[in-house]
This record gives sequence, structure tokens and C-alpha cells, in this order.
Amino acid sequence: MSRVLLGTVFLTGIGLDPAQPVHHAGIAYSLLLGYLLLASFCLAVTWSDWRLETRLALPALIVDLALFTALAFLTQGYANPYFPFFAFIILSAALRWGWRETAATAAVLITLFVSASLAGVLWEAAELDPRRFFYRTTFLLVLSFVLVWFGLNQLRPKMPRLDQGQPADPSRAADPPIRAAADFVAANTSAGRVVIAWWNYEEPWTNVAVLDETGFAEHRHDPGRFGLLVDRRWARAPFLFDFDRRRLLLREGRSRRVEVLDGVIDEDFARAYLSGRGIVVPVESGGYGGIIFAIGMPGLCSDDVAKGESLGEEVSAAFERAGAMALLADAASTRTRLSFSRDLHDSVLQLLAGTSYRLEGVKKSARAGQAIEAEIDALQDDLVAEQREMRMLIGQLRGCPPGAATDLRQSLKELAARMSRQWDVNCSVDHCSSEIETPVPVERECRQLVREAVANAVRHGRASSVAIEVEAVADTIRLVLTDNGSGFPGDGHFAMDRHGKVPWSLSERVRALGGHMSLASGNTGSQITISLPLGRAA
Repeated sequence: MSRVLLGTVFLTGIGLDPAQPVHHAGIAYSLLLGYLLLASFCLAVTWSDWRLETRLALPALIVDLALFTALAFLTQGYANPYFPFFAFIILSAALRWGWRETAATAAVLITLFVSASLAGVLWEAAELDPRRFFYRTTFLLVLSFVLVWFGLNQLRPKMPRLDQGQPADPSRAADPPIRAAADFVAANTSAGRVVIAWWNYEEPWTNVAVLDETGFAEHRHDPGRFGLLVDRRWARAPFLFDFDRRRLLLREGRSRRVEVLDGVIDEDFARAYLSGRGIVVPVESGGYGGIIFAIGMPGLCSDDVAKGESLGEEVSAAFERAGAMALLADAASTRTRLSFSRDLHDSVLQLLAGTSYRLEGVKKSARAGQAIEAEIDALQDDLVAEQREMRMLIGQLRGCPPGAATDLRQSLKELAARMSRQWDVNCSVDHCSSEIETPVPVERECRQLVREAVANAVRHGRASSVAIEVEAVADTIRLVLTDNGSGFPGDGHFAMDRHGKVPWSLSERVRALGGHMSLASGNTGSQITISLPLGRAA
């Protein structure tokens, strides 16, 4: 198309400039007219035939060089008005081949320009203008260097980011975004039909998605239904294919190569899903592999191979993002399960254990003929309180807003009173003269820690007294729980990560909250010190 436009402009320009051409005007007009007709013919026959376009690349360059040389001779070279043609030839070489071919083309062009210009001057015995000749030659050298640099640093077509969106089926959230990828390929190639074959490396099936004028459909094929969809020799880079002519075109570096298509694409797969001409784009990610077939692209040419490389990179990146998001979702689900198991252990399980402990006391009181109504009422009140806490836990799991800040000191005092009744222990909150305002999630985590620590002290340490201290220092909540039980195995002070027999539920919860826990144990009991950062606990 550029040749047609240049030929039209040059033919018009030479007619408007009475001073050009200097020699043999009829020949110059004939050359330009013939070039315009030849360029129009080549455009027509190669518009939808990338194979012919590739084969005609070198002959077209030779014709361009010949025309440039003739025009340089016929129009007094150093005054040549057709220097944009020089830039077109170099740029065409840079786009089609590599920097070496571009540099060679520039060297040939400059040599032909100098030779034709000097020959034109000698032919007419005209006087050479050294200044203008030097400027034009220098200009061609500089332009050549710039365009060779362009050939070295040419970037592939930039693709927009593939918007994965939300999966239509939540149960398939871990799968790559196939529908989004098909829409993306169709939008950026104008292909009439997009076929994406993909597979999970841990599963034996081949999945095929098809997007065409009838809509979007997905199919799953059993192992053995197809062979290798694309031969391994060709499956690493995009290439064009033409089933009618049984040819393919691939790019090696900056050069193009035409090969026979036979045996490259699986015949059974081709009969089921492919036809005509298109482009093959391999897709690769950590957990998935795939191949994109874009069929029916208008004006398919060798330049589309570079577009295929950009498409493959973006779709591969989308597959990687989908895999990473699935891993993050699995990790979040695991954290939620662990957190939920800790909450059940520190609330429901301890409640059941405490209730059993209290019911045993009620039975003893009943056998002794003592009044038990007050104890049953207190037990019922504690069960109602626990029911409220379970509702809060369920609401948090459902994503309900946690509510405003609360007074941690008062909350722990209420909990201590309940623990005293539940475990028949003297549980109290000491040294809390002022309110400690904390977010509700922080308050709930502190309550769970206190609940577990008190239960452990009574059940495993036979403690009869547990003192709780709480204070807020900067952005840290500090809890100290001291009991008069039998303590932990081994006397002394130690951190939770240096002692193998610390309470696992406590240590897991503190570690998950980004906190620190230290223990002290002796003959008179034990002391647990917990520090929690407010930001992580919230």
C-alpha cells in the first residue's frame, strides 16, 4: 500500500515540477507509471496471501532499488526530490528483516545514489554542487543509522491488558480465563473464529473452547482423542497456516520462512475445529498449557506473527495470574479453616468442657440435697452469652461489619466472671484503671486467648486462681495471665518458638496475629505474656 501511495505522489509531483526530471522526462514518467501499476498489482494479489507476500519481498526490494537508482540519475541526484523513497526502502527492510539486512540495504542505496548522481553529472557535463551533494549524502548516512537503530530496537505491537473479569461459574474460579482470552483474541485480531485448546498439566483431558458467530462453546476430550495438537518443533512460537495451500510461515529472528504444513497440526483436531487460514499462538504458564488458533483474520500477513507473539505473552500472563489467584484463594481458604478451627476449639469445645464440669458440680449438689436452681440459672445465662458470641463469629464469617470499637477492659472483666462460674476458679482482671478502646475483631481475639488460657490452667494445671492483666502500649495490646497451677513442663522463662510443649492453640493464634508469646513456669504456677500488634489483630 505504501508503494502505491508513494508512486502516486511521485508521479503527481514530477508533473508539477517543470525542472524535473533533468534527463529523459519520458523515461522517468514511464518508470513511475510502471512502478505504480506494478505496486497496485502486487497489492491486489498479496492482500490475502501471506505466502506470496513473503516470496515477493526480495523481488520488490530489488525493484525499489532499481527505481531509486534510475530516479537519482534522471533527476540530478543531489537535487533528487524523491528522498522519502530512500526512507521507505530502509524502513521496509527494518520491518521485514533484521538490522544486518537493513544496514546492507542502506549501504547499497548510498552507493547507488552516489554512483547515479555522479553519472548524471558526467552525462550532461554539468557542474557539481559539492555543498549540496555533501549535505544530501550525509543526510542519507544519518538516516540510515537511525533506521538501522530502529531495526535493532523495534518493539512488537503492544497489547492491552487482558481483563479477566469474574468467572461465570464460581466452582471453576481456579481455571484459566478462557472466555475472556477468546474475547481478547477476537477483539485484537478481528478473527471470525477463535479456538483455544488448553490443558491442566495435572489432568489428562484436553479442553477446547470455540468462539465464532454462533457464540461460545466448550468441549472436553478424553485422553487419546487427539495426538500432539502441534508438532513440538513448531509449538514454541507463533506461525501462520494455510490449509488450502498446505503451507505455514514462521519467523526466525527477524526473517520469515515458509514450510510445508503437512504433519504440523494434528489432522483429527484440524478436521474437527480448523479450516482456511489463520495464526497459531502457543500459551504457557506454570500450571496450564494451551494453543490459540485465530481463523479468518482479514488481511492476514507476515506482520501478524509479531502480533501473535504479543497475544501469546498477554494470554500466558493472564493464565499465570489466574493460577496465582487460585493459589491465593486456596491459601485464604486454608487460613479461614484454621482460624475457624481455633475459634471452635477456644469457644464451643471449651464451652462444652466447662459445661460438663459445671454439670458435674450440679449433680453433686443435687445428691447432697442442696438447692441447684441458682446454679442452673447461671449456667443458662452463660449459655445465652456464648450463643451471642457464636452469632458474632458466624456474622464475621459471612462478612458482616464487625461494629464499632469496644472497651477491652470491660469485656475481659465480663469474660473473667463467666470463666469463674464455668470452671469454678477465681478469675479476675487486675490493674486496669482506664478504658482500653479496641476494634471488635481485636477484642474477640483477646477474649479467645483468655478463654483458652484459663481453660488450660484449670484443666491441665489444676489452677484455682487466674489473674489477668491487660494494657495498651502504643500500637500493641499486652496480656499477662498468671495462675497458681502446676505450670508447664520445665522451669524457667522461654519463648513459644523455643519450647516444644507450649499450648498449641494459643501459639497458633498468636503467630497468626503476628504477635509474640513468652512463658514462665515454676513450682508456684505459670505466667503467659502475649503481645499483639493492633494492626494485624484487627
